[in-house]
Amino acid sequence: IGDEIMFSEILNDFKEYKNLVIVRCDKRLLEIFKRSFPHIKFIGDDEFIDQDLFDHYISIGSLYWYYRNQKSDFNAKGYLVPDKKVSIETKINQIRKNDKQIIGLSWQSKNTEYGKIRSIDLIHIIKNLNYKKYNFINLQYGNVSEELMKIEIELGIKIHTISDNFHDIDELASVINSCDHVITIDNSTVHLCGALGKKCTLLLPKS
Repeated sequence: IGDEIMFSEILNDFKEYKNLVIVRCDKRLLEIFKRSFPHIKFIGDDEFIDQDLFDHYISIGSLYWYYRNQKSDFNAKGYLVPDKKVSIETKINQIRKNDKQIIGLSWQSKNTEYGKIRSIDLIHIIKNLNYKKYNFINLQYGNVSEELMKIEIELGIKIHTISDNFHDIDELASVINSCDHVITIDNSTVHLCGALGKKCTLLLPKS
């Protein structure tokens, strides 16, 4: 899903082809893609596509051979449009009562090949911050309740979970957009931050 978010920046190049372009994508991205690229017709990856609807097809990454041939061609900034969900804003405002900055955190990759070397223990991130100065929001997908409890017991700080970070990407985008800053390893969260134009610190393995 991170790749689909990253590659979607090219879709703004197709505004002149209104109603002529169909994009098949992960169904979790349908809401935010439809809002961000209203000139494109989107179909979920679990839907059947009638072949009579199109004349030609291409993988989205292959479009870069034609549209991105030099560094200056890459100029997209904040190309995804988040939904300003009232429920999310209410929860964020409750966390922000003490006027501390809100930092979103993501620290695990489930990538079967590289996930282990990309990931880091959450407590290592927290201990390298002046953590009492901030509020924290969990942006990590998957069940991480034990790690969050460990942080609360050992360091006395609460990391808030206010969204479904795996199934509801539109909600996750709203949460990320409400953060002051995001710290993440190399997973789909960093691609979403880039696509939203959100200030983000990316942690990469030395290699």
